[in-house]
Amino acid sequence: MKRLVALVLVLVLALALASCGGGGSNADAKKYKIGVIYTANSAFWTSVGDGAAAKAEELNATGKYNITTYATGPAESGTSAQVQLFEDFVSQGYDGIIVAVSDPATLNNKIDEAIDKGIMVVTMDTDAPDSKRLCFVGTDNYNYGVLQGETCVEVMGNTGKLIVFNAFPETLGQAQRTKGIQDAIAAAGNKIELIYSTFTGQIDLLTMCEDAWTHYEDADCCVMTYAAGEQVANVFREKGWDKTVKHAVLADDLDPIILAIKDGTCDCSCVQGQYQWGYVGCQVVVDALDGKMPESDFIETSAFVCDASNVEEKYPNVKPAS
Repeated sequence: MKRLVALVLVLVLALALASCGGGGSNADAKKYKIGVIYTANSAFWTSVGDGAAAKAEELNATGKYNITTYATGPAESGTSAQVQLFEDFVSQGYDGIIVAVSDPATLNNKIDEAIDKGIMVVTMDTDAPDSKRLCFVGTDNYNYGVLQGETCVEVMGNTGKLIVFNAFPETLGQAQRTKGIQDAIAAAGNKIELIYSTFTGQIDLLTMCEDAWTHYEDADCCVMTYAAGEQVANVFREKGWDKTVKHAVLADDLDPIILAIKDGTCDCSCVQGQYQWGYVGCQVVVDALDGKMPESDFIETSAFVCDASNVEEKYPNVKPAS
């Protein structure tokens, strides 16, 4: 009996010692608080916050870190509300901030002030290249526009009229995407006529899409430079169209967009993989807090075309509501 008790005590002691090794106890873990700021609260951005949280969980599992993340954005797109969120994170003692910049001119100084206070700032999706931010993580927006333009050339057979749905032209990322589309069409011989419909927030997205397709019903295709393709799909369904009647090249991978590809309403979508912005951005912030600065000021996350050939492989779990 005594030998059994002694054996149990040895095992308990061994477990206690093991809990103190291999990367340190919780008491020794580095505590970091990282904020993620979107341009707006929407389904598109949720996966960015999920990516940051996943990386934090992965690092915490090593026993070396105790990282918490908090992701949010203004209720509607707007610079002033985003600036307020940024200032709140700074005043609340966040160690790092990952931010999709609505307006670089407005946030540049705020980013610089944060960096000067030792807060590590990474930009994503839309950059503030003239600020002191550590680096930009995201899509090369010009190349993304080129990918969309080349895809339009392919689905249209390099002929016809193309409605370009863009948004907030003062936003650097949107301007770069539109320029990429234009250059891709030009590189193919300028055989496609471009028609522009720009979202400025004055009317809702569905109305904008309806108005454009009613006014330009002789157009052959549309391309959406931001994640509002659900409204294009809704208009197509209202009019009884599918990709055999009119073409649509969408943006990103919200469930309604993926479903529109699966059911043949729309041709395809150029997907950015925004989950990686949060995942990679969180790692960059933690590395910087540990004294390892990024080697490049731009970490590109690649985009791909999701169409009928790969949509089931890429998104097997996206299914219509039962």
